[in-house]
Amino acid sequence: MAMIIEKITGEKFENYILKNQFSDAQDKVVFSSNGLENIPNRVQKYNYDDTTEKYIKFAKNEGERSLPSNGLAITLPDFLKWSIRLSRNDFLNKETKSMMWKPFDYKNKSDFFGYGWEISKVNDIYSYGFSGGNVSAFKTFPRNDLTIILMYNGSNSFPIQYHATNHIAGLIDKLLVDAYSLVEESITSEKLINPISKKEIYGYKIENDKIIFSFKLPKSLKTKQIKSFSVGGSFNNWNPENVNYQMVAINNTTFELAIPKSQFEKGKTYAFKFVINKTGWLPTPSKALNIDGTPDNNLTLRIN
Repeated sequence: MAMIIEKITGEKFENYILKNQFSDAQDKVVFSSNGLENIPNRVQKYNYDDTTEKYIKFAKNEGERSLPSNGLAITLPDFLKWSIRLSRNDFLNKETKSMMWKPFDYKNKSDFFGYGWEISKVNDIYSYGFSGGNVSAFKTFPRNDLTIILMYNGSNSFPIQYHATNHIAGLIDKLLVDAYSLVEESITSEKLINPISKKEIYGYKIENDKIIFSFKLPKSLKTKQIKSFSVGGSFNNWNPENVNYQMVAINNTTFELAIPKSQFEKGKTYAFKFVINKTGWLPTPSKALNIDGTPDNNLTLRIN
């Protein structure tokens, strides 16, 4: 995108953006992908080192090529002004902005991305946004008249910007509650909240002649907010739409499914995962003892 802008305008990408979108910001907006550069009042980015379990100051020069992806240093008030101007169509007219937010026609017909913008959909409501350096995010929901700006300077786990913006959107507008994102967030953050939690068999229990798959939602969600909850695994050809493996709500927070133990071969190990709304494959909790050790980190089921 930056190369296209430079070719059409004859200007350097950063100069064109500063002149046309931040002309009134003066020294409050700076382009730099150099962590070693001394920029007054810039909040330093930190990366977490899993080996030393310490935050390390980002001290790397990623060069001009990285400017479009992580090079914009901006104050929050000026970010807000930019967002307001975007919503008022100061930069682009309404028709051009609509074109910008349409999915690009990729040859593989599978990628889903706009013209420089990420496109997301929650409960059939579209949002458009971008992130930078894994420490900031912008997401706007035009239909809901809502925009979220997130800025932070590091985390000690997975990049949190997507979960954070999705979570905030759901808190502000119940129509934007993203069930999959909330459950995924709850699972992946468990090791941070309870780093010494005891490992245990997770996802199922055996009672008499039945295997009972069970999943408890985080407190922020209720079962009625989820259209479907199922199990996909090696026992059903990893098909989350298999009618025999659709879980049912037994209360406001828990889904369960009872399957005759006779349907599983004794001594054989089966792999499985839980799935929200047919497509949201949930990660495996760090406290799970029954995992297969593959890159997919599947849960396992075995009847001895």
